[in-house]
Amino acid sequence: YFFNKIKNLTKRYDVDLIFFHLPRLMDPLWEKNIYKNWQQYYSSPIIILPDKIRDDLYNNFSFYDGSHLNKNGIEVLLPWLAKHPLLKF
Repeated sequence: YFFNKIKNLTKRYDVDLIFFHLPRLMDPLWEKNIYKNWQQYYSSPIIILPDKIRDDLYNNFSFYDGSHLNKNGIEVLLPWLAKHPLLKF
């Protein structure tokens, strides 16, 4: 429900909607078809962590708790995310 409301707002204000999937600590990996279905359903791209970044997050004490990154996690994630081609405006 809320995703559709957000999508409608992006259309109304002519802005792009880009999703970002940051798995929680120790969450199982999503299969690629889940991302594909998500993108098709919402007609919006989704940024997916490459395995190396995800592994670096998991192996470097990068989570404050199961859902939030700590300083280590921010230092791993942000340099990669800042260079992501979908975020070049």
